[in-house]
Amino acid sequence: MKLRLQFLSICICIFFSSFSQIQIINTAGMTFTPDTVTINLGDTIEFGPLGYHNAVEIDEASWITNDTTYNGGFYFSFGSSGGYFIADSAKTYYYICQPHASMSMKGVIIVNSSSINGCTDILACNYNPNANIDDGSCSYPTDSTYVITSCDSFTWNVNNITYYMSTIDTLIGVNAGGCLETNILQLTVNTGGCMDSSASNYDPLATCDDGSCLLPSPVNLFFSEYAEGSSNNKYFEIYNPTADTVDLTNYAFARVNSSSTNYNGVYEFWVDFDSGAVVLPNDVFVVVHPSADPLIIAEADMDYGALSNGDDGMALVYGIEPASPVDPISGGYVILDWIGDWDADPGQGWDVAGVIAATRNHTLVRKCPISLGDTSWLNTAGTDPINSQWFVYSQNDWTNIGFHNTCVCDSSTNSYFSIIDTICNGLSITVGNSSYDTTGIYSDTLLAFNGCDSIITTNLTVLSISISSVTNNITICDGDSVVVGNNVYYNSGSYTDVLINSSGCDSTIITNLTVQTPIYQEITICDGDSVVVGSSVYYSSGSYVDTLLSSFSCDSIIYTEVIIYSQFNPIFGGITDNTSGTGGMFTGNRHLILDSYLPTEIVSAVIYSQDSNLITFELRDNNGTVINDTTHQLVPGTQRIDLNFEMLVGNGYQLGVNSAGTGLYRNNSGAVFPYNFGSLASIIGTNASPGYYYFFYDIEMRQLPIPTNYSICSGDSLIIGNSVYYTSGNYVDTIHSATGCDSLVYINLVVYPIYSDTNYQSICNGEFYSINGNIYDTTGIYIDTLLTVFGCDSIITTDLLVDSITGGSSINHQLICFGDQIVVGNNIYDLPGTYIDTLTSANGCDSIVTTNLNAVTANYPLINGGLSDSSIYAGDFSNYNGYLLLDANISTLLKSATVYSADTNSVTFELRNNAGFVMQSSTQMVYPGSQILTFNFMIPPGTDYQLGIDGGNSGLFRNNAGNGNSISYPFNLGSINITSSNAGDQYYYFYYDIEIMQFGSDNPQMICEGDSIAVGGNVYNIPGVYIDTFSSVNNCDSLVYTNLQHYPNSSLSISSFPSPAEICLGDTILLEASQGFSEFYWIYSNAIIGQNQNILLSPNEDTWYILKAIDQYGCVVQEDIWVYVDTCILGLEDPIINNINIYPNPSYGIFNIKFNKVLDNNINIRIVNSLGAVVISEDLKEGQRMKEFNLSEFSKGIYFIELQTEIELYKKKIILK
Repeated sequence: MKLRLQFLSICICIFFSSFSQIQIINTAGMTFTPDTVTINLGDTIEFGPLGYHNAVEIDEASWITNDTTYNGGFYFSFGSSGGYFIADSAKTYYYICQPHASMSMKGVIIVNSSSINGCTDILACNYNPNANIDDGSCSYPTDSTYVITSCDSFTWNVNNITYYMSTIDTLIGVNAGGCLETNILQLTVNTGGCMDSSASNYDPLATCDDGSCLLPSPVNLFFSEYAEGSSNNKYFEIYNPTADTVDLTNYAFARVNSSSTNYNGVYEFWVDFDSGAVVLPNDVFVVVHPSADPLIIAEADMDYGALSNGDDGMALVYGIEPASPVDPISGGYVILDWIGDWDADPGQGWDVAGVIAATRNHTLVRKCPISLGDTSWLNTAGTDPINSQWFVYSQNDWTNIGFHNTCVCDSSTNSYFSIIDTICNGLSITVGNSSYDTTGIYSDTLLAFNGCDSIITTNLTVLSISISSVTNNITICDGDSVVVGNNVYYNSGSYTDVLINSSGCDSTIITNLTVQTPIYQEITICDGDSVVVGSSVYYSSGSYVDTLLSSFSCDSIIYTEVIIYSQFNPIFGGITDNTSGTGGMFTGNRHLILDSYLPTEIVSAVIYSQDSNLITFELRDNNGTVINDTTHQLVPGTQRIDLNFEMLVGNGYQLGVNSAGTGLYRNNSGAVFPYNFGSLASIIGTNASPGYYYFFYDIEMRQLPIPTNYSICSGDSLIIGNSVYYTSGNYVDTIHSATGCDSLVYINLVVYPIYSDTNYQSICNGEFYSINGNIYDTTGIYIDTLLTVFGCDSIITTDLLVDSITGGSSINHQLICFGDQIVVGNNIYDLPGTYIDTLTSANGCDSIVTTNLNAVTANYPLINGGLSDSSIYAGDFSNYNGYLLLDANISTLLKSATVYSADTNSVTFELRNNAGFVMQSSTQMVYPGSQILTFNFMIPPGTDYQLGIDGGNSGLFRNNAGNGNSISYPFNLGSINITSSNAGDQYYYFYYDIEIMQFGSDNPQMICEGDSIAVGGNVYNIPGVYIDTFSSVNNCDSLVYTNLQHYPNSSLSISSFPSPAEICLGDTILLEASQGFSEFYWIYSNAIIGQNQNILLSPNEDTWYILKAIDQYGCVVQEDIWVYVDTCILGLEDPIINNINIYPNPSYGIFNIKFNKVLDNNINIRIVNSLGAVVISEDLKEGQRMKEFNLSEFSKGIYFIELQTEIELYKKKIILK
């Protein structure tokens, strides 16, 4: 029989403070480990499985004396799985294992009243024995070694001592944590000095350079040539004007990059010349781009791949490169010459000799008189070819590469020039910057093109006679002329002539000439009026010529054009002819755009045709619909064609042709819109770019005698001249035009009525009614004025009734437990979300209810599983309709998963049952790459669920382990098990790093047979799955799934030597337990008498021994044995013993006692249990031979049959199974 006590505590939603700690105490042999624990008030002690021990709290006195008396504190029973104990008092708790207290199996728990922060490491310098929480402040001894190499001296910041010799020094002190601090300095001090052999203070004994080198003064090298050509054809030359070879050590060129923003007078890149480079006397050193033309490469002394693109400033410098870019004063180096500068971005390049951006796409050659560099780039570049130090040549001119011409300015290179001039008094002559106005000989020295002097001698004579000036105002008749000097003038204008007077000085004659020319006039008169010109009187339209005599006796010819006004006279407009602007023949389909202000007829227009052609001309409305058209046979050249197109008042008319291929003239420049036709119409543009004008020149228009349509609202009026109209009809009025003549106005007037209506409306309380932008929510009569389609008033009277029952909206916040539901109207909701329901009252008023539903659960943990990402196995994006297979042992929420998409797509994700029926789905947009999607699929207990998508073409990633390989199925996620895919174990589809929340807590339990566990108020001792429901802190059900199993049975048996276990008084017997157990306890009379696998005994009477053993699962297995002791006196014979037979033994309940012969007296038969209690007592009557006993209702175990005769007591053991 197995006996085990187990303590089980299931805690739902237990919350500990963030400072609460848990200390675990286990058992090892006959000790608790650890046996001494220090915790804080409120911390938890957890005892692990106790096996064949118990843990019982006792008081201190009992603990000291190994007494086992329980004091009413915590108690974890013998063989239990342990349990929890929360320290609620600041004191020391004493406990023991009762069976083994005498073997010192005991412990103490010290509970501090409050937490003490500090260093808890005994190896630390600041160890605090009272601290029970390590705050990270522990400090330890430090040991630091500094290996230093210095020049001349070194100051150690540890002790602020300056050392001048190599040494090893040790400094011992105390660090900030109070611990021993050891600092070791291993110092090497080198001898400082100048290590540059070219310096004047070179020190051959120096082993380190201390920066004291004094370099010799630089030789006057300078840039003699620079080229920025096509591609990488770039180079520059350095010229040595001396008779000595110059070592380029300590010379360099320093530059900035055009793409940099660091233009601040400091270089960015310092480039030393190649080691060992020299410049021979009166020779050049050429630096080229390594990819330059072979002609350039042939002259190279050095190559460099980052030469200027024309906008990279570069300086020739002398000195040692500073540690970082600095200006010359700070860096101790000297600038010898410039190409560009470091001051500002020049754009494409710097101007030289008046040439824009000459440092780009040009070659620069230094003029021959230049013998030294110039530290001013502005002075070097100059502003024109004379004052610049450079000649500027075209791109890729390399004729001067590899050499430099020099010259000295003397009488052979200077230029000499003489000027002999005579001027009139009051004039002057300018030479260079000098101006001379008196007689004399003057000498000026200017700069020649080659850079040498240009000496100019001026011999000036100033006459005593001054220049003169005369202005003549002359009027002549048409056909006459005026002669001034050698010039003849016959047109009006102002003319200037310079003549030479008798003294040889200038005489300036200004002639203001007026020529009397014919007069052209155009006069418009009303019908019946006349025009008087001289003695002539004109009454009718026509062209007239009159000759009158002017005041200065010239004929005055008057050309008069008389026009008799009519409002229907033609008006010409648009571009007059094809001589305005530029243009040509055009075959495209374009048109002019016109607005018409009065009914107008387009009568005719001038057309220019390239060839003979039959062309249809059109007038279209602003939608391109043809209103009028006409077709003409054109001939090459100019012709006026009749159009006779009528336009009503409107905008956007199109005047054009019906198709392309016309070959008509059009302007492509010179058009200036609008072109107005009086008050009739206007050409406002074309359907092409500004400046264009199409096909129709010198257009003729006239007003049409068509009534103008007007409309007014009833009650309004129309005023035309002095007339006022109120009613619909056709009217003709005479008004005065701008010329003062009568003009007829034709009018078609329409008067539209005013509309009126009553609007009956009914709304619910809380609603509103809107009309014409006005909002009404109270019962009443309201008047609103709207506009009809004709723009007249529409008067609406609204009779509004507001019902007393409120129609409105409300927000309904609901919190339910998962699995519950709420009802709103006719709808049932059980999933989180926002739902809108419209409920209707008896009077028809709507009540809109917005329900914000949230579902909560007990505090269940989240579990992630499946393949964590797509990189674990090979795979690709797939359009196959694959899915995973799932089993669920409890209800589980599949919250989210990571998916990988090849492209943007809308995908429907599905959870299906094992028959493929869709249980839940979620359609979501996926984007290229990985994303975490939320699904919230509720999975009930079941097998072979399908987790997939609604079809192919998803473009989602899936793994393919390859032929013959498998994905590592199954994936266990607590309550969910991913068993495979629909394509087998080779594939894994779509859902990665799956996140679930199981709706219940797994509680797997193993107990020994005969033991039990308590879950809440229920006790279970039979293997099976049990579901218990608790209430969490949020009042939702918390489900606990207990899977109870028995440990496998261990068989315990006892062997005896001798066997059977019957000995004579005074003999010994060896009892031995079967193997497979870790501990053994031999018990007699409730006391342990041995703990080995076997035991040697010498009882003096029949004795019952109990053996308890601990198996590998910690279960207690029990067996017992009777050892019978006989006096072993020979010659005696018991007639009862020889006459009795008990069978079957052992038995499952029925025992038979049979006597071999009939008894001749009565016998009392009793059955006694192992504790000595009589369970059955019956008499066997005289003459009986057999008696049956049924023990099936009693507990399994060992019993004894006692037969009491008149002479003696007979006892026999039986076993009830």
